[in-house]
Amino acid sequence: MIKINHNPGRLGNNLFTHFYACALSIENQCKIENPLDTKISIYENKDQENDQLSIETDSSCYYQEQSVVEKFERHKARLFLKPEERDGVFVHVRIGVGKDCKYLINGGRVPTIEYYRQQLKKITTNNGGYISSDWPGHGWIVELCEEFGLKVYRGEPEETIIFGSQFKNKILSLGTFSWWIGFLGSQNNVLCPNPNNYPRWHGPIFDCMDDWSKV
Repeated sequence: MIKINHNPGRLGNNLFTHFYACALSIENQCKIENPLDTKISIYENKDQENDQLSIETDSSCYYQEQSVVEKFERHKARLFLKPEERDGVFVHVRIGVGKDCKYLINGGRVPTIEYYRQQLKKITTNNGGYISSDWPGHGWIVELCEEFGLKVYRGEPEETIIFGSQFKNKILSLGTFSWWIGFLGSQNNVLCPNPNNYPRWHGPIFDCMDDWSKV
């Protein structure tokens, strides 16, 4: 049996822990005691032959490593919802709110508005697009909507990941939430910041995505 000890992080971090446990479940043929309730998962968590085996995840570990991403890739068809592709572009802008904003924006840990402008200029689509952010009323979001005709998508975190992952063109920020939008669904054209150009505040999960355009 596998027991998940979740860290105190938000959805993006908890998805890493959950799907790491799912991958361990496949590889060790044992059931998960307390799986995360998420629509993103299609994994059939059922009794298996090695359920006497005892494994626990570490609540102090975020499992944001290349070896974990490789497990996700290896078992992708069994683990993850695969939404239908849709034309257009989806932009995710991580800004932060309150102290988070000072840490991310003032600390140079996420891209500025110019990054999003430059990536949007590369996209050719007649189907419009959507933009989502943890601060949807921020001036950057207003400017990008006016300049590129984007619509603000407002949904619960899980809904946002699923919705954004469908698009054939995805422009990401940094952070696990944005990474999940890129990893799931369409892999047609995923644009993300080059993590080497920013101070590190999460694991090297973008570095190992070879098919993504890092700019």
